[in-house]
Amino acid sequence: MQTGMVSIIVPTIDRHAELERFLASATAQRSDRYEILVIDQGVTSAETVAARHRHVRFFRSSTSGLSHCRNIGIRHAAGDLLVFADDDCVLAGDYLATLSTYAPLLSDPLTFGFGNALNLEDDLPVVTTFNPSRATVGPWRCDTLCSISLVFNRTTFDRIGGFDERFGVGAPFPAGEETDLLLRMMAAGGRGVHLDRLTIRHPSRARTPDLVRRYETYGFAHGALARKHARNPTFLARFAYGLIRSLGGLALGLVRRDALASLYRASLRGKLRGFHAFARPHSALAETTS
Repeated sequence: MQTGMVSIIVPTIDRHAELERFLASATAQRSDRYEILVIDQGVTSAETVAARHRHVRFFRSSTSGLSHCRNIGIRHAAGDLLVFADDDCVLAGDYLATLSTYAPLLSDPLTFGFGNALNLEDDLPVVTTFNPSRATVGPWRCDTLCSISLVFNRTTFDRIGGFDERFGVGAPFPAGEETDLLLRMMAAGGRGVHLDRLTIRHPSRARTPDLVRRYETYGFAHGALARKHARNPTFLARFAYGLIRSLGGLALGLVRRDALASLYRASLRGKLRGFHAFARPHSALAETTS
């Protein structure tokens, strides 16, 4: 591990143009104290794209899954601060310089930082329910944080393990991997610090035709998280609150004949299915991978 070094872990899958844009935003940084670990799980290799940029280490993964690829990056990271970016993100021009000023706040392995994840198109928050003005982030709010905004001390993962590979894109429960990680950190006494001047951008998650399916997918993962963390009363209450909101939104939408009714229905169905599907004592998968 190298003091002052930032390791940026970037899983990628057949999005070469987007990866090129991200790597260019890193190359443009004023700091040289960084490395980028590109974990490629695509059909067409991105190695040529990676080779055009400095400080990039390239890995191929024969196993798909966002959390699996991030765990590969964790194992190979040389820096003492770790960032998890998507391949279609763009770093703000002062990202690394700003992060270096926050490094002393993140020396504790149970302290994580969270910056601002903004839409590339309009600079609005990627997660609309994110409210950085609140002083603390606990089990009630940790699911409003976006993984691309998070910064961890490398030793965090020695303490609590890596991402649970049952969660995240490409996994049985295809979302919620960062929420699970944060819940485990908080259970161990961890806390979050808002890095208010640190910004990363991501393309807007528009209302695409697959929006209903996405709502059910997110709900499915959230239900599984509630089952996994059923001994956390605050997070379980958060899950119950979400069920009530989904049920209320569905009922109101049906009365009004609102198109949003289908989204609330999908979310409610996903949450209930996910809670039922996650049977922790009988899982054949490891609890965490480090």
